[in-house]
Amino acid sequence: EGDMANGQPEGEGTRVWPNGATYTGHWHNGKMEGQGEYRFASGAKYVGAWANGKYNGEGTYTDSQGKATHAIYQDGKAVQTIE
Repeated sequence: EGDMANGQPEGEGTRVWPNGATYTGHWHNGKMEGQGEYRFASGAKYVGAWANGKYNGEGTYTDSQGKATHAIYQDGKAVQTIE
């Protein structure tokens, strides 16, 4: 659900994958970009900044057990934990 441009998600919207994972947030050129929330099928989630379809910038990853890690992410990996 959301805005489309040239057949790709653009602007604000939500995508639901067949495995039950969801992303709600900003899209650019069909990729997750800006601020958004990705909920994994496992119950884990990431809320924060995205660039080029990967976690990039400040965000919080919460595993399926509820343990949260607030960090700076680069290319989908935590590079600096924020307390």
